[in-house]
Amino acid sequence: MEEPCLPLSKELVHGAIKSWGRKAHEHRWLKLETCRDSKKIIKTINKATGMFCRGLSRGSLRILTMIVTGHCLLALHLHRIGLAQSPTCTSCGREEESRDHFLAECEAYTQLRLRYLGRTFMSSEDLAEVPLPSLLKFSVKSRRFEREKQGEVPTN
Repeated sequence: MEEPCLPLSKELVHGAIKSWGRKAHEHRWLKLETCRDSKKIIKTINKATGMFCRGLSRGSLRILTMIVTGHCLLALHLHRIGLAQSPTCTSCGREEESRDHFLAECEAYTQLRLRYLGRTFMSSEDLAEVPLPSLLKFSVKSRRFEREKQGEVPTN
């Protein structure tokens, strides 16, 4: 004897699969032991972050990716990969020019940081609290990641 059953809509099944996928992705992100620099800025995975990133132009996504990963056109990274003689900040000349130094500490960007990030200085831990759109605006307005500034020839 068959028991009564209710049919499931296609939307319900798709929604359940998407929800499972998002939860699995977030769980994997939280357990991942690599991507330390990225995890300083992106603590958790969420739908809004994905939608924001998908809506960016190629150039903006390039800059945001550099900022989040730390693999960027800043002196410390360039020095590590053999493309710069010194890891010292090219803007202030005081410390190594890491992603965290650029975003949170460099004296050369104090006014810009205040305008776009709401503070003149911050700690590396504070970066996780700054919305990605604000980090992107700050980075773009700094003009620090323009290819011509780095001696690169732009490609189309």
